[in-house]
Amino acid sequence: MKKRYGNIRIPQKFVLVVKDDQGNERMIDDDDTDLEAENLKLKKQIEEVQVENAKLQRENN
Repeated sequence: MKKRYGNIRIPQKFVLVVKDDQGNERMIDDDDTDLEAENLKLKKQIEEVQVENAKLQRENN
């Protein structure tokens, strides 16, 4: 996406910072594919569910 100011074009970048499996931060910008960004979001959601399940299992034992 670019904004125009007179004859000057200024590119705007979408940047998202996520953590990978090892806890390292990774930047996703509009050069990355939407699928890659979605996969990283889903991995994070799965990880959160697994942590919650582990907590519940400890409480039930």
